[in-house]
Amino acid sequence: MDAHEESQPDQPGDGDLVDVTADVVNIEQGGANVVQAETVSITQGAAYQVFATNVDMEQGVIALADGDALNVSQGAVAVARTDNLTMDGGAVGFASAGQAVLSKSTAAVLAANQVDANDAQVTLLLAGQVNGNVTTLLDTRQVAVFGLLAGMAIGMVLTAGRLFRRR
Repeated sequence: MDAHEESQPDQPGDGDLVDVTADVVNIEQGGANVVQAETVSITQGAAYQVFATNVDMEQGVIALADGDALNVSQGAVAVARTDNLTMDGGAVGFASAGQAVLSKSTAAVLAANQVDANDAQVTLLLAGQVNGNVTTLLDTRQVAVFGLLAGMAIGMVLTAGRLFRRR
């Protein structure tokens, strides 16, 4: 791992991951706990939390990514909050983005203003505009109907519970 202008990282013990604060962080075949930087590059590595303006990852894993731009190639992110998400052959669990570009990628939950997709699979998609080929289990209309029906069902159960308690 290279870190430019690193400021007081924790001292790693056997198997411990370090916290890194720097302008530029490069992780190659290694890992870090919390990374705070302007630019982060991960190649065949992992990070628990990444807070950066720009994140580029190739064949890596991030548990939580927060920043302006997240570019993933053949990697995985559990939770992402970014303005621009670009995934090529990757996977994301939960993502919130202004714009998302997915190519041969999967997502469990994706909320974005605009989605450009090429052979993407998304379980739950909430988007203002979708371009390209994306397979969804639930799209925006289906989520709205599901929410309406779930709200009605919960309301009926609560009302029935109140009626039975009064007797």
